[in-house]
Amino acid sequence: TQGPLVDARLDPIVNPGTCSGHMHSVFGSQTFGAIVDPEIDLKADANITTTSNVPPNLSQYWAPSMYIWNPADQMYYIVPTYSKTYYRLRGDREGANPIPHNLRFLIGDASRTISYTENEPRDE
Repeated sequence: TQGPLVDARLDPIVNPGTCSGHMHSVFGSQTFGAIVDPEIDLKADANITTTSNVPPNLSQYWAPSMYIWNPADQMYYIVPTYSKTYYRLRGDREGANPIPHNLRFLIGDASRTISYTENEPRDE
């Protein structure tokens, strides 16, 4: 289990090159920034470090940061977040391959303010 690389107001897919509307907890390659550049970010380089427990994994993962309200001091605090990267490996770790070049996932709607109903499509 790994702690985050950083908590930042960055989302290089939804808000490339600018500040995001909310905080994200970031895991993975130290090359994370405001822009995703696969030529740099996923380049196999012995000098790039990662929070992943699988060192060849240069992928970047981020999710909205969670906050908790402390009524005693009237402040919000980021809830500590952790991640675990899993691969199904056959043999030793030398068989691990990076996630396909430039693969991106966007899940959910950060601007949604109401809950989904049971039968409502969630891919809009």
